[in-house]
Amino acid sequence: YGAIVLTPSSYSGDDAKRARREHRGWKQIIESINGQLEDVFALAYPGARTMWGLLTRVAAKLLALNLGIRLNRLFGRDDFALATLFNS
Repeated sequence: YGAIVLTPSSYSGDDAKRARREHRGWKQIIESINGQLEDVFALAYPGARTMWGLLTRVAAKLLALNLGIRLNRLFGRDDFALATLFNS
C-alpha cells in the first residue's frame, strides 16, 4: 500500500531523541483509544454481517467516543472516563 511505518529505532539525526519521545506519547494515546473502543464500545466483535454494516457500526462507535470525550472535557473530567460518564 506504500505506507511508511515509523518505529522508535527508525529515527536518526539531531532530533532523534525528541522524535522517539513524541513517538512514545502518540503510541500511548493510540493504545488508549483502541482500548476504549474495544472495552467500552465492544468494537472487537462488532457483529456486522456486511461491509456497509461494519463501516456504519465503526463510524457510530467513533462518533460515540468523540462525543464522550467532548462531554468529559465540558464537565472537567478525564478524557477517557467514559464508563462513568452518565453515572456521576
